[in-house]
Amino acid sequence: MLNTYNKLLEAYKEQGWWPIVNPFNKVVYNKNFKNRKKIETEKLQICLGCILTQNTSWKNVEKSLITLNKKKLISIKKLDKILDKKLALLIKSSGYYNQKTKTIKSFIKFAKKYKNLNEMFSDKNIRNKLLNVKGIG
Repeated sequence: MLNTYNKLLEAYKEQGWWPIVNPFNKVVYNKNFKNRKKIETEKLQICLGCILTQNTSWKNVEKSLITLNKKKLISIKKLDKILDKKLALLIKSSGYYNQKTKTIKSFIKFAKKYKNLNEMFSDKNIRNKLLNVKGIG
């Protein structure tokens, strides 16, 4: 399956369809997103969005991401430091917020093992390693 994904990615390149919350707290689908290097907060937003979208509508995920962005919490360091109860309240719109808080915290703990998200995603075994993170899979 991974071989098929890699062939498709090579043939069609990145599509740039994942929405990102911009600095003005608006959700945007940037067609030029695929043609440039993503910054750390954009990559983290994608990871958070993947966690938050489990068993809920994207509209509710957008609300949570906008709230986190407004509070300037789209940061591995800041998400690591925030209390679980506070994070749960901030992502409440995504549903299953206590469970998702634990998953986010597990992901953050995992991501901290790397220098940055670029290094993490360049790890050849990242898929298998992420599947061992509690709540991801």
